[in-house]
Amino acid sequence: AQFEQTDALIMAAAVADFRPDQVAANKIKKQGDAALTLQLAQNPDLLAGFGAAKTHQVVVGFAAETTALLANATAKLARKHADLLVANQVGAHQGFNQETDAVTLLWPDRAPRPIAEASKTEIAAAILAEVATLIDRRS
Repeated sequence: AQFEQTDALIMAAAVADFRPDQVAANKIKKQGDAALTLQLAQNPDLLAGFGAAKTHQVVVGFAAETTALLANATAKLARKHADLLVANQVGAHQGFNQETDAVTLLWPDRAPRPIAEASKTEIAAAILAEVATLIDRRS
């Protein structure tokens, strides 16, 4: 609701790309040994929507990737119309449930910049510094 009045929007990675297509009103009980098939529907893509609707805002997204980090993140940056995308490789002691992380910052008009392993607080400060730079450039 406040998007038009903001200077920057920083979107965390999606909690889930999909949700159950139908929600059961009650607990689904086992039926012997029969398997259960769930139909999934895509959740709305909020980052892409805000990226397409921006006028003066800096839109920042995240990409948690398990393979082809730069290729997948670069494609996502373009698809989402983001001004900055923070990409991180997840799995094998990286990403979630760790005190530190290493990320790569991507822009539509600049070469990617890796940020070496650091505390998540230090990485957040680096991201916010880049957001401030992008806001300053638009002023």
